[in-house]
Amino acid sequence: MRVGFIGAGNVGKTIARHLIGAGHQVVISNSRGPESLEGLVGKLGPLARATTKEEAVQCELVIAIVLTSELPALVVMGTRDPEPQRAHYPQPRCPSE
Repeated sequence: MRVGFIGAGNVGKTIARHLIGAGHQVVISNSRGPESLEGLVGKLGPLARATTKEEAVQCELVIAIVLTSELPALVVMGTRDPEPQRAHYPQPRCPSE
């Protein structure tokens, strides 16, 4: 499976490393552009590639990790289902609800 990342901080790097260990390809993006990720991709190996967020969202699974003022990191995951009408995704809820 090809997994796209938006956000390449500590959380993203850790998840990417585990996915690569399981044999998945990872496509990593951040707000500073693919050039800023060359060192990370070199450490992760041949199953990792730096790209833009526009390309990362085209993967089968997309993991977006963003900083928020209330949480250290907010992780949002979604799939690109070729037949979305057959899938049902529950509405996300905040922990305070």
